[in-house]
Amino acid sequence: MMKISTLLLTANLIPSVHAFHPANPKITTINPKQSTTQLNLHASVEQAIAEAHSVCSEYGSDSEQCKVAWDIVEELEAADSHKDANAAVQAASWEEKQVNYLPLLEGMDVLTSKLDRKLVELHNLSAQLAEAGAGEEIERLVYASEEMRGLLETARGKISELKQY
Repeated sequence: MMKISTLLLTANLIPSVHAFHPANPKITTINPKQSTTQLNLHASVEQAIAEAHSVCSEYGSDSEQCKVAWDIVEELEAADSHKDANAAVQAASWEEKQVNYLPLLEGMDVLTSKLDRKLVELHNLSAQLAEAGAGEEIERLVYASEEMRGLLETARGKISELKQY
């Protein structure tokens, strides 16, 4: 019997725990006259303040219900300020992550120029070897070096485009 009453008590408390979650800034008030928990959800701090005034006028400013209502307002305000602080931290970290890509693009431009010259050398040498009958693998190297030069030329065009920004 004790396990069942503990389970029922726990089940009645769970909705009020989730009411204070910062991702869902709504509040819960409990009506002590009812045998179960009544949820009054508020979409904003202003609504919670209005509810707190209403509860305090109904039950008295020294009542437990009034104190709970104002505690809920404080929790909502804390959640809002926490959310604002997190947004500011995320904005600052985004600015820190900004990278100046111009030096990278210039480095890539230099590297592709060097690679292009080396691919010309590779193409000429492999073409001479293929003419001498060096084999099928060397002939494939002739075509592969031509294809690589085409890819590098396309990349260099894109690099020039990006450097304009």
